[in-house]
Amino acid sequence: MKKVILFQFKQQFNYSDKTICVIGLENHSLIGTDQSNWAKGEHKRPLIKQGPVTANFHFPTSGISGWAFGSIPAFAPKDVHSNAVQYPFGGQFLYGRLGSHQHYLLSAIISYLERVPGGILAPSGVAASHMAVMFNMPQGEVFLRSAPIYDCTRGAFDHIYSKLGMKSYTADFTNMQALEEAIKKYNPYKLYLETPANPTMAMIDLPEVYKLAIKHNIKEIIVDNTFASPIIQKPVEVVNWDPEKKIRIIHSGTKFFTGGLDGVVWGYVSLIDWKEYTPMLVFQKDMGFNMSGLDANAVLAHGMPTLHLRVKDQSANAMKVATFLNSHPLIKQVNYPGLPPYKEMADKMFTGEGYGSILHFELDDKQLSKEDSEAFGDILGLQSFISLGVSLGKVETLIQNSWFMVHRFMDETEKLKSGITPFGWRLSIGSEDVRDIISELGKSLDLLKNKEFRSWLSEFKEKLGTPEGMPKE
Repeated sequence: MKKVILFQFKQQFNYSDKTICVIGLENHSLIGTDQSNWAKGEHKRPLIKQGPVTANFHFPTSGISGWAFGSIPAFAPKDVHSNAVQYPFGGQFLYGRLGSHQHYLLSAIISYLERVPGGILAPSGVAASHMAVMFNMPQGEVFLRSAPIYDCTRGAFDHIYSKLGMKSYTADFTNMQALEEAIKKYNPYKLYLETPANPTMAMIDLPEVYKLAIKHNIKEIIVDNTFASPIIQKPVEVVNWDPEKKIRIIHSGTKFFTGGLDGVVWGYVSLIDWKEYTPMLVFQKDMGFNMSGLDANAVLAHGMPTLHLRVKDQSANAMKVATFLNSHPLIKQVNYPGLPPYKEMADKMFTGEGYGSILHFELDDKQLSKEDSEAFGDILGLQSFISLGVSLGKVETLIQNSWFMVHRFMDETEKLKSGITPFGWRLSIGSEDVRDIISELGKSLDLLKNKEFRSWLSEFKEKLGTPEGMPKE
């Protein structure tokens, strides 16, 4: 098989994204250099014991082992080209928490798909967001964040960061004039945004944000690309290959990359420049922000090979579902990148592989009550194969209402300001036959107006009761 080499910010890619998802990258792959030649043995390693969980060096003497551990802080990118074993090609695999081949390969594949020089794996998507914000963040500096964002991330920013003296403020990233006013007011060091946003699917014009960041000398733009995935959106390409080196990408790997493997939780943070690799690895090591090697192995074997297939198939389904919902008399609004008002922006920023598998729709609050909206979720959960669930990227369709579920503990005024209402439902489209998905949604919407069924539903819920140990309303 032809060797795959990752070129640092060079627009040369040997295989298509679809192929890379299926075959992965070989053990010989490098990040951030196009000069080292593995075939000629430029990198020599001690014997290692490699397994699905970790890979640990075995050393013949204590002197050699001490030298190996001493190589960790001494590594510099130029050392990659020396004949000595150096970190990361040596020390990176000394100990399970320092990483394994599985970590290295998984981060390399995602970095390839995102067209970035490299990346680090985190134990969760929330941990990835914290790594991105805290890494290289000077004391006393401020960051601006978009709204809405994932509620656990928001909760940490509001309740934990504030106690540590790290200030963040919310700004409207969909309005460039309002965003620039906020930038002038707060003078942020970093910008943090989700596009599309969780859960409303609101989109942000990345090229325009990039221009503002250059104009006001903002150090970083952290882009949570989870909802699109790199199959649909590559932020670095969107901003013309990031000439000012400001884009840092994060993912909740639990979502699309994993493909619904239960219990596998992790995240990803990209490098802006290859020079960050060692400092970020040391930051990760000291903070304990490490992904399980067993999880990495599972994702490499089961999640990544189907990524492109799942995203493409589910995107095609989502377009048809969004079109159906957009014309339904009980639906007030559908937010989907393939429909106005976001289609023009999506066509400018997306790869052309589809518009994604997630959409958000609002039930008509003039025809339906808050109780009706909650009942819609009950109907789906009890009468449909569409499950109430908060994940993404699985092969089955999931639906959730952030007002009642994920953003339940967020202040109601703040929820409404962020576009989160009791009538809003986020739908993650699966790979079932799209005709069946549409049929299930249509039947459930029809049942909302069926008084006899609604009466039965209330009685059934009362009999069902609340699970033992769960708080009652």
